[in-house]
Amino acid sequence: MKQNRMRLQDGFYALVLDEIRNQPGLEKELGANNLSAVALTAFGSTLKRFCQDIEMTGTGIPIPIITGPGFMIIRKLTPPATIWLRSLADILSIWSGSNYEALCRSALLHIFWGQLDEAERKINVAKNNHDDRAYAHHVYGLLRGLQEDREGSQFELDLALSREGFESARQRVHLALHLLELDC
Repeated sequence: MKQNRMRLQDGFYALVLDEIRNQPGLEKELGANNLSAVALTAFGSTLKRFCQDIEMTGTGIPIPIITGPGFMIIRKLTPPATIWLRSLADILSIWSGSNYEALCRSALLHIFWGQLDEAERKINVAKNNHDDRAYAHHVYGLLRGLQEDREGSQFELDLALSREGFESARQRVHLALHLLELDC
C-alpha cells in the first residue's frame, strides 16, 4: 500500500468532510457517497482519527501519513444527483441572496465534489449579504486552504474566529488555523 505524507490540500479536504459531518442533515445530500467510506478511502483512516492526527501534529507527532489519494478522491466520487428542486432552491437563494445558511451549505457540497468555482460563487453571495457572520468566512477559509492559499485562508479563518459564537465551530476553525501552521 502506497503511503504519502499529508499535503495541505488533503488536510483541508478532511476538514471540509468534517464540516459536512457537523452540519445537520448535510451528509444526506451527498447522494450515493458515504462520508465515512470517502474518508477511509481518501486517507486510510476514519475521518475522526485523521482530524485527531492533524490536531496532534506539531506536539511531537509528525505530519499524518495517508494511504489513499487524499483530495484526489474527488475523481472517484459518484457525481451529484441532478435534483431540479435543489437547483431551483440554489437559483432562488443566489438571486435573492437571502438564504445565507443554504448558500454556505451548498458551497460545502460543491467543495466536496471539487466544484471550487461554484463554491466560491456561493460563498461570495453569502458574504456580500451577511459579511458580519462567521459561517461563510469559515467555509471560504476552508476553500482557500484547499487551494493552498495560506494567506487567504488565514485571513478568512481569522474573520470567522472573531465572529463565531459557538464553541464547537470555534474549535473547528482553530483546527484549520493549526493546519496552516504545519509544514505540509
